[in-house]
Amino acid sequence: MKLQKQAVLMELQLKSLEIFEANNKMMTVAECAAYLGCHPGTVKNKIEAGKIITTPSGEGKHEIPKLQFVETIVAKWRAEQLKENHARKAS
Repeated sequence: MKLQKQAVLMELQLKSLEIFEANNKMMTVAECAAYLGCHPGTVKNKIEAGKIITTPSGEGKHEIPKLQFVETIVAKWRAEQLKENHARKAS
């Protein structure tokens, strides 16, 4: 039983690392807008208002760290897990 719990814990840690690595990247304004489901102008307005953290990358462009949206990332992951669990129970 103890080995089984350790295996589950290890699997969860690997999934957490996978989620972190997949989201540990910088996005452009267009990529951020697509990710958030809004218009690029909205992203620019949020940058100017200080609601989105960004690093200037020259020529008026921005690099936006995706990890600042960790709550969104976790919510999407949880929704996927619930959907998978529901599908398993239905089978």
